[in-house]
This record gives sequence, structure tokens and C-alpha cells, in this order.
Amino acid sequence: MWHAWYSPEGSFITRVDPTTGEENSWANPVKDTDGIAVRGNQMILTHRFHNRPGVELNHAELINGAWVITAQEKLTLPDPMGMRCAQGHDGALWLRGGDTWVRIST
Repeated sequence: MWHAWYSPEGSFITRVDPTTGEENSWANPVKDTDGIAVRGNQMILTHRFHNRPGVELNHAELINGAWVITAQEKLTLPDPMGMRCAQGHDGALWLRGGDTWVRIST
């Protein structure tokens, strides 16, 4: 299970092993992350633009113990992406803008 979260010390990505409960955390390479999807050492992170259909899509790779952005692009959805409308599962990130779902894979 993966989580992107914020604290006064910064922004982090944490993996919790569902079997053992072991946690591993890394610095988050993207400010204000809305959604993440991870498969192996590849990750997709999004940052939405409030009330606009634009989404910043970031591809990252775990290199030498740190998540490093390897590619960035802007994606335009048919409608603005609402709160909690980016859901990651098994390396795929599902984004919802209005009544449309878009699937992005790692």
C-alpha cells in the first residue's frame, strides 16, 4: 500500500507492506501530489490545477534510494479533476474529470 502525505517536515511517499506492516518512506519529488500509482521501481504522480482541466503528470523512478522525476507532461481532461478523483492501483492511475475516466500506466 502506497501513500503520499504531508507534514511540517515536508512531503513524503510511504510504502506499507500489508503482510508485515513494515514502512519505508522517501521524500516526495512532486509538491502537492494528488494521486500516485506504483509498480516496482516506477511511479506516476499527479498534481491537478484547481477548477481547470489541466493535470501535471510526473513519471518517477526509484534510483539509488530516492524517487527521481524521469518525465513530465501536462494532460488535459474534458472537465476539471475534482478532489479525490485520482485513484492508483497496481501501477495504473485512474483520473476522473467530469464523467470521463482516463487510465495512465507506469
